[in-house]
Amino acid sequence: MLLGWGFPSNGGRCGRAARVGLKLLFVVTTGARVAAGQSELPAAPVAEGLFQQAKASLAAGQVAEACAKFQESQHLDPALGTLLNLALCHERQGKLASAWSELTDAAAMAERSGQLDRLRFARGALAKLEGKVPQMLIRVAKRAPDLELRIDGQSIGQAAWGSPIPLDPGIHRLDATAPHKQPWARSFEIVAGASPVTLEVPALVAAPEPAGSTPPSPDTNASPKTLSEAPLLSSAPPAAIHDPRRTWGYAAGALGIVGVAAGTYFGFTTIAKQNIVEENCNAASCRNQTGMDADRAAHRAATVADVSFGIGLAAVIASAYLLLTADDAPAPIPIRHIEASTSFPAPEAGPRAARVEVSFVF
Repeated sequence: MLLGWGFPSNGGRCGRAARVGLKLLFVVTTGARVAAGQSELPAAPVAEGLFQQAKASLAAGQVAEACAKFQESQHLDPALGTLLNLALCHERQGKLASAWSELTDAAAMAERSGQLDRLRFARGALAKLEGKVPQMLIRVAKRAPDLELRIDGQSIGQAAWGSPIPLDPGIHRLDATAPHKQPWARSFEIVAGASPVTLEVPALVAAPEPAGSTPPSPDTNASPKTLSEAPLLSSAPPAAIHDPRRTWGYAAGALGIVGVAAGTYFGFTTIAKQNIVEENCNAASCRNQTGMDADRAAHRAATVADVSFGIGLAAVIASAYLLLTADDAPAPIPIRHIEASTSFPAPEAGPRAARVEVSFVF
């Protein structure tokens, strides 16, 4: 039972989380050495603290503060009970669209996990919101595959165009964008209990061509360069040709660090969940929903820790091999030919004149 609002907690048997053995201890200690002081606080204890603070804030009538703490707790450590509390808090706050969305997700989670009491509660709460959730409609004058619509920065798929979209009361903004088109935007207000708001998105106007986008025409009257005007070879040293194995080695090293760090994080999470299980469960069953949720979360975190550390270790080994076998070689010096010609007049001798033309090739 959470917050005393009447939705049930599932009892029954639950298996204790598998104890963390030498393998997980190896993941945690090795990951800690690699991360060198960069480990983060486990999310589960922080989420539990926020959950308890949210209940106290709600009891004191601080609804907005309570909803914010429920939401952060759910973000750090998702749980069905927290999600139901968040939905009911948003309902008290007047954010019926958020409450409807969260109750829909909670009903799906309860159905997947077989928690029939919570499933019935979520569906009953959804039935009470039926017809009360504010909505808006989007009508598009000209549909296009590359047209994108966003409400308050969140993308709205084309399947939702023309269908009722639940929104919380307040000021919202609709944006329409498309490549090579001028963007369009409109602000609108949703009022609780009012009729659905309908917005018409017009056909977007083509964006003007940027100034100076026309390429200059070639100058056909330009004279060829003489020897003195010809470009000289650059004196800068040639760049080295890098072995692609070095790039792949750095990428594999980065992946290895991420894998080991993730394994370390989920290792600590498993230990934290195990502590919660030991506080709320015995050898045969769990006394409350908190123990059951922690038991499932501990199994998931231990599996992710093993997989993450395995991938990280393999990536580190691959990175070391690639970096040790990479062979960088200097680029060959480019050879450029500059052709130029010039003429030198020969001295005139007698009645016949002669002309010598010399060509140079570099």
